[in-house]
Amino acid sequence: MHNFSVSNSIISEITDDVKNKLISLKIDCVKRHFRSIMGVNIQYIKYGKVCLATLAMRELLDVLKAFNIRKEQIYTITCDNASNMVKLARIMNEECEVVPNDEEIIVTNPNENNDDSDFYVEYENQDGTPLSVDDIENELFNDQFVNTENTNEEVEDFQDSVIAAIEPKSITSCIRCSVHSLQLCVLVGLKNAPITNCINEVRKIVKKLRTPKYAAWLKRKNLKYAIIDIETRWNSLYNMLYRLLELKEFCKLHEETNSDLKLNNCEWDSIQSIVNALNPVKIATVALQRQDLNLGDLWDMTIKTAMEKEIQEKYLRNGTFLAAIFLDPRYQALLTSNQKSDAINRLIVTWETMLLLNGADLISESSDMLFDDTVNTCAIDNNLESEDPFEEFLSSQSSVLSQLSTTSNPAEAISTVLNSFNNVQRISHTTKIIEYWETQKELSPELYQLASVALAVPATQVSVERSFSGLKFIVSDLRASLDPDVLEAIMIIRCNLKKTIKYYFVNVIVE
Repeated sequence: MHNFSVSNSIISEITDDVKNKLISLKIDCVKRHFRSIMGVNIQYIKYGKVCLATLAMRELLDVLKAFNIRKEQIYTITCDNASNMVKLARIMNEECEVVPNDEEIIVTNPNENNDDSDFYVEYENQDGTPLSVDDIENELFNDQFVNTENTNEEVEDFQDSVIAAIEPKSITSCIRCSVHSLQLCVLVGLKNAPITNCINEVRKIVKKLRTPKYAAWLKRKNLKYAIIDIETRWNSLYNMLYRLLELKEFCKLHEETNSDLKLNNCEWDSIQSIVNALNPVKIATVALQRQDLNLGDLWDMTIKTAMEKEIQEKYLRNGTFLAAIFLDPRYQALLTSNQKSDAINRLIVTWETMLLLNGADLISESSDMLFDDTVNTCAIDNNLESEDPFEEFLSSQSSVLSQLSTTSNPAEAISTVLNSFNNVQRISHTTKIIEYWETQKELSPELYQLASVALAVPATQVSVERSFSGLKFIVSDLRASLDPDVLEAIMIIRCNLKKTIKYYFVNVIVE
């Protein structure tokens, strides 16, 4: 019960933090002890700092519902290059289509269905006594509209249609994990036949060095153990080659008596060349695992590491990526005029969504008040003094819209602000961009709000991978049947360490 108390407190805090805000998700899947677990992280900017939180380890839609997060609030989903993850991100951006049951389908256009067309033709051609005015009224106001339950359903349907017209549409976009993209570039480069043959020879020697005989020998010499590469582990190939170079003298010394350790000088030179080529990738991979890494920092590393041009072009075709670079004075000058135009269009749509989200609560409360009172309107005595619910609804909408924009067209207003920011004076690439926008908070409040969304987009989903690393200590062989709710509570506590410490400080130490 204590785990649930702490996790519920963390959930409540995160829910308050992200209320009606555009947010960015990180997702990944893992399978352990016959369990398929989806990890969901959330990233946003609060008080000038990038905040990272683990939401849960279960189905994505259930996670969002638990934190009162609507689909429209999801600005981006960062995932690896697995096709199932990319497809999930695309599905999240599709509008929900509600298909009614067969019994509830009402065909309003007789030409849409041949059977219905025949029905209408037959009805028009049939002979009979014309309907009187009373008959028409009875047909229009039959029992299904008098019945209270059906009336409620009609009102609820009308309410849903009104809310659907007011609520924002999903603008979710998919961001490929930059670390995975970098590793894919490495794999492409290593497909060269001579390099592949060299690596295969290295693996043979490393496997020999990891046998008990050679492992004991290395220990007596106070040398480090050989490392074997693991395909799914980043930088493992670099680590294997680098460690073998450290053991080069040992191999050279014993290659005459142990032919298994023999490599010619050309092969040793090739190993050294591969290590030199992978060294920038090693540095970049470590740097990309920073929590506060934004898309501007990613672009900086992409240029410095000379990432494959095709990969760079893919990034520059992503509107969300362009929006982040546009709002980053360090690198905005690198964008072409067309790319800047795409970035501005993306930011305009983002701004409109933010305005609608900010007015969502008031709209919902006002509409609920309107429709709840409408159901019982006929029962209210006309002599009683009461406020007009529809008038209150209209007034609330007027106040919401006045808060959203000082002009009749919010898109035009923000477009003017964004265009004025175009060709902004460049700042040093060493500047911390989040701190820069904190200084602009009062001067450019609209751009500050947009930057808080665009620059909070995570460039990697490393934090989810890191969360999965802790699963082996929780879902162990002795706890393979752990209840899913208990597992989730433990993971929330474990992965949101700062919030857990805050909970204990406030509720345990202080009290």
